[in-house]
Amino acid sequence: MENRPNSEQITEYFKFRPEEEPRFEVRNTVLVIAILITTATYQACLSPPGGLWQDNSDGHRAGTSIMATNNIVSYTMFVVFNSIGFFTSLFMIFALTGKFPMRIALFVALNALTWTFDASMAAMTPNTIVRWMFNALSIVLPFIVSFVTAFLKVKFEETPPATPNRPPV
Repeated sequence: MENRPNSEQITEYFKFRPEEEPRFEVRNTVLVIAILITTATYQACLSPPGGLWQDNSDGHRAGTSIMATNNIVSYTMFVVFNSIGFFTSLFMIFALTGKFPMRIALFVALNALTWTFDASMAAMTPNTIVRWMFNALSIVLPFIVSFVTAFLKVKFEETPPATPNRPPV
């Protein structure tokens, strides 16, 4: 009979250990995850669930979301949660690249990505009320993400213990 590890052993094996992991590796890992989330949420913006209408007929416009036409509540939830993921991942990228050279160029590129995300979401939303709600959300959400992140960091994050090679954070 094979001795297989249980879930607690597996969890312990993959558990993050700040004293063993170099900070730059952790930062790089989180940066890759943030980029993957940005990519996935941006792609979901370009190809929303249900697709886009291909023609102008039966009361809909080509290029607008089929989901938004058929179920505005589900589409609104999609827009809100996809936007939260997108803006939070952009915030993470910006925060993790704070000391990078060419930070201004990165800032310009991230803002351009944000504006194209906003333009795509607004263009495919057939309902005027939801479109205005999304526009307001896309203006306010980046600020909300930064404030909520700062609040949660202060409230829940523990400072890792100091090691001989590294001062406390």
